[in-house]
Amino acid sequence: MKAEGRRRYLVLCVHPEAGRPEPRQVFEEVRRWVGRLHGEQGLSLSSLALASEDPLIVRCSSRYVDMVRAAVAALREVGGLACMVHVAKASGTLKRAMRAASASRRGAEAKLEGVVASRLGPGSR
Repeated sequence: MKAEGRRRYLVLCVHPEAGRPEPRQVFEEVRRWVGRLHGEQGLSLSSLALASEDPLIVRCSSRYVDMVRAAVAALREVGGLACMVHVAKASGTLKRAMRAASASRRGAEAKLEGVVASRLGPGSR
């Protein structure tokens, strides 16, 4: 397989201050920021596409992963909601990206349970 045909799948995590932005809105903001930072040519070369809405996974060309990561890091607001967006995992296949997203989601839920249990005190389970 040629290098220009390789794709990468980026699992995105969105941490809003309040509310929950739509996955498509987040993708459109990432797309807008790639264009803003790297121009129309950069947007075209990155081959940016929405691979999955739940979990939020975007697909891009392997050569331009850093360009897309920079755009994700630049996001501060989505649909009028202040939020932080970051790349949780980069993968070469959609299947592995989905697996990584579900594992990180389970890990976050377990961490949250531990925090709640520690705040409620012993014997609260």
